[in-house]
Amino acid sequence: MNQRTPAWRGPRRSPRRSRPAAAALCALAAAAALAAPAAPGVALAAPPPPTPIFVDASAGPEPCMASNPRTVGYRPDRIVLRPPIGMSQATAINKVQGALAAIGYPAVVGPVETILMPPPPPVAPLAARRAGSRAAASGSAASDDATVKILSVTLSVPSPDSPKIVKLARRLRLPPYNLPASPDYEMEPSSGPIGMWPNGMPRLASGLTPPRAATLGAGVTAALYDTGMGPTAQSNQPPNVSKLTPADVETIDGNGDGIVDLYYGNHAPAIGGVFATLAPAAVVKVSRMTEPDGLATDVSATRRMASTLRNANDHNNWPDMIVNAFGSPACETGTGADLAPLGLEAVAEAVDVHDQALIVASAGNENTSRPYYPAAFPGVVAVGAVDTSVDADLNPWTSPSRSGPRASFSNFGTWVDAFGSGVKLPTTHVIGLRFEPNGPIFGGYGEVDGTSFAAPEVASLIAEHMAATGKDADAAWADVAASGTRCSTANGGGVALALTSMTASATTPKPKATPSAC
Repeated sequence: MNQRTPAWRGPRRSPRRSRPAAAALCALAAAAALAAPAAPGVALAAPPPPTPIFVDASAGPEPCMASNPRTVGYRPDRIVLRPPIGMSQATAINKVQGALAAIGYPAVVGPVETILMPPPPPVAPLAARRAGSRAAASGSAASDDATVKILSVTLSVPSPDSPKIVKLARRLRLPPYNLPASPDYEMEPSSGPIGMWPNGMPRLASGLTPPRAATLGAGVTAALYDTGMGPTAQSNQPPNVSKLTPADVETIDGNGDGIVDLYYGNHAPAIGGVFATLAPAAVVKVSRMTEPDGLATDVSATRRMASTLRNANDHNNWPDMIVNAFGSPACETGTGADLAPLGLEAVAEAVDVHDQALIVASAGNENTSRPYYPAAFPGVVAVGAVDTSVDADLNPWTSPSRSGPRASFSNFGTWVDAFGSGVKLPTTHVIGLRFEPNGPIFGGYGEVDGTSFAAPEVASLIAEHMAATGKDADAAWADVAASGTRCSTANGGGVALALTSMTASATTPKPKATPSAC
């Protein structure tokens, strides 16, 4: 393993309980001033403007998805572009204006944001990397002229409740424009724009499952791009989890009503509790990748990931792993391919070419074989969920067969590489808050479900094996995957990677006579 000194150490949200899965503009209501006092030491703040999201249910003559449709959210006023190397911004914007005219959509081009990926590594380190050396593969010798750029183009649209963003993206990809384009998808940590966990809100838990050996994962750093870290008065935060920068903060209950503002509030520390249970010595650094109101999109996630990874590359200080417990399905091009999120695709490609870190991502909670991004990108370990709470050992983290039935909510398919435990998992959670009116008040622990927690389970096993063997993340992942239990072709054939017991290692196989349960 390449030894690197870890330096991996996002503003107010509006309350949003849920949103209808219908083709309509989804705007978050501004927080009302309520009389309930804030928690001690937690200041109230005025809510920021809501991020507009159009919820597309693939209805109408030009559906977002023609086959196996899923509800998807995206901004009605933004198009994401990936100009070829050498194409100027002015040329790209001219193409957007031409395509708008071609589809008869009287939107006006507004502000343009440029997001730079980490520059490609120089030739010599590439050769060294092919020879097996990761340590030499870093550096920023290439100029920004050779660096992949993502353009986020905001549009002034005539009717945000009936946008033509998908039609615009499709048209831009065709001659004479030939410009890769995609909607700015909403990136949700659970079931997409319907806004809810697969099995409902978190449930009360009395504590964590007794953690495994305290030294597991030592020397390994995971970068978690997520919601940020809330105030400790409202959030039980494991000792191995912290903010990358002081700005990576989350407001959990901004209006002081005692209810978590968003259903996925405290998501990052809950993921951290998975690491604290399974690989307690691994260091988890949290970067907030959401917009000011707590919503995440392809652009907001790409912006934060690209900037922090450019900094890591400049200082030869990449994390060992990157955990993405969020994602979205994608609309179709109209010719059988996906209009995949271009920003996160560029990030995945940059991580792959630098070969310094491994991305582990949640496969999504929509019970579909439709690809979910960024998990479905090449080079990313896509993790679905199995239910290991139903076997005889009564431990939700373990199964003698290393497997369990696929969780009823988990996505599946040949693009899913692995399945981790993802049902009834106790983890660290909010303190002194409810998730819904008249719901129970949490005391720092909660029981959760979802591929958001299966992904860090697999990442924890990789971290354990890295620390034990000195291998890098790719090699450790190969070993861990080889030790798993193969799931059925009906589920895509990925490997189930639950532990056989809490004292077993990350690569302890199931007994040969024990059948697979997935």
